[in-house]
Amino acid sequence: MIGGEILSFWDFLTDETEDEKRATKQKLKPMNLMVNGFSSGVENNKFTVEQVLSIPSAKACCDIIVNSIKTLPIELYEIKSEGVIERVLNDYRLNLLNDKPNIIATGNDFKEKLARDILLHGNAYVEVVKDKNTIKGVWNVDPTKITIRKLANKQNPILIEDVIINISGSSINFSLEDFIICTNNSEDNGLTGKGVIARGGKTIELALNEIELSKNLMKNGSVLNGIIYYDKALSQEAKINLKNGWNKLYSGSDSAGKTAILENGLKYDKLSYSPNELGLTASRSKTTSDMCNLFNVPEQMIEASANTYGSVESMSIRFLQYSVSPILAIIESSLNRSLLLEKEKGSFFFKFNTDDIIKTTQAERYQTLKMGIDGGILSQNEARLKENLPPVPDDFIKLSLGAVMYYPDKRQLFVPNMSTVFSSDSNEIISSPELAKEKLLNKDINTLSENNKKLKQNEGEDKENEKLNVDD
Repeated sequence: MIGGEILSFWDFLTDETEDEKRATKQKLKPMNLMVNGFSSGVENNKFTVEQVLSIPSAKACCDIIVNSIKTLPIELYEIKSEGVIERVLNDYRLNLLNDKPNIIATGNDFKEKLARDILLHGNAYVEVVKDKNTIKGVWNVDPTKITIRKLANKQNPILIEDVIINISGSSINFSLEDFIICTNNSEDNGLTGKGVIARGGKTIELALNEIELSKNLMKNGSVLNGIIYYDKALSQEAKINLKNGWNKLYSGSDSAGKTAILENGLKYDKLSYSPNELGLTASRSKTTSDMCNLFNVPEQMIEASANTYGSVESMSIRFLQYSVSPILAIIESSLNRSLLLEKEKGSFFFKFNTDDIIKTTQAERYQTLKMGIDGGILSQNEARLKENLPPVPDDFIKLSLGAVMYYPDKRQLFVPNMSTVFSSDSNEIISSPELAKEKLLNKDINTLSENNKKLKQNEGEDKENEKLNVDD
């Protein structure tokens, strides 16, 4: 107890003063929602991004998710008639999202900021700069600088009539059409959300305390941690001199392993504060596991000793399903809502290509493509496209009857072992050896019939000529 205030053990492990604590709290200003003129405070994050990412396990989890997402290309698809889906290749919005979102950032920068804000804050905001219906650029905005005011229906406060968005330091108010809004764990219909920082306060606090404790043990610790006894009373000045002299000779990591020499009846009783004896090592291991659970990342991707999966592929599939896909789905739905024209909605959609996440060795990729081709799932050119190879003429889909080729452009089926071509529209044989024989036979019969007709005609003419000669 100091000055009537009870201090915990952790209070001795920080150099932060009360003035610094108050200054830190003043910097953490809450983001408010205005509903019909009344302010409703939204719970602010207790820790900053810098504090969270100073935790090695948290930074590793964040980086592995964000770096996986930022390298994935965003693609655009169109739903044609009869449910046929075609990839759109030449849409200018794809260049904005993947290559040049604005005059400064790259596509990787844009997607990295988007994924990181969703993961850590639960909110990601992107200003969309338009010229009528044409999008000129997209700009990431720091979620902590966004203020949202909701205008509710007076008769029914649940119904929101309008939303006004303001960026800190700007005098311009924006509408929903000016922003792409991505939220996770939202409690206000998708305007704000909660990320890892808001949901994992206790885990983050424990991890920061463990780091602070380790730092102080390394800074002030020594193998000679203990109590010095003396059987006579010492003056205050002597106590200070003894303490300073001891710390100068034996404190700090540089003094580890030194031998202490005591004089004049001094006795030393060792007190152990090693990380293992304090349980710090086991505690940090548990905190690492809890941090992986908080980020929803397989622990073996951070800690190799925790590997329980039979293969890298199964671990990658788990990572894709539970760690990355939820964030991808949030981004995709937000892009569909904000970047598609009203007439395009329902017929077009944006989607991330996730092949790179589960990409394995070249032999495994080729085996997977072969299975797709043999099963009639992929055409030859679709498989080549996945390996960034140019298409070949006469693309076909291989079907299961021996080796049946389907030509989508001609809508024809070719069975090589029967040398037969079918029409997929009429189910009729277009050409086959039997049909060729039949046509040849019909041709021969027709030729013979014509010859017989000519022969009979000639015989009739001869008889007529003979009759004329007799009459003469």
